[in-house]
Amino acid sequence: MEGFGQRVMTARSTLGWTRRELARRAGLHEQHLANVERGNRFRIEAETILKLARALGCSTDYLMGLIEDPTPAKKRPRSPQGCVGGLGETHGTTGRAHNLL
Repeated sequence: MEGFGQRVMTARSTLGWTRRELARRAGLHEQHLANVERGNRFRIEAETILKLARALGCSTDYLMGLIEDPTPAKKRPRSPQGCVGGLGETHGTTGRAHNLL
């Protein structure tokens, strides 16, 4: 099983980017990224994972090894009522919807 750093390197290589290029696009220091890729960072901030996933165009689940498909899931359109499954309610006479989630 590939680790987080290996998945970052694989995704970066697929795009043909240098480590410096990915660091620039993700807003990270190049040395920090090098440590992540080499597996020298055992705790990686959620913000770092998000920055890398966005820059690489893949999902955070892929980078963390939870799924094998690097393609991020497509966003589903929101329901016109505000919540899926009718969880939104209208209160009072103003007709304003209040989400319960």
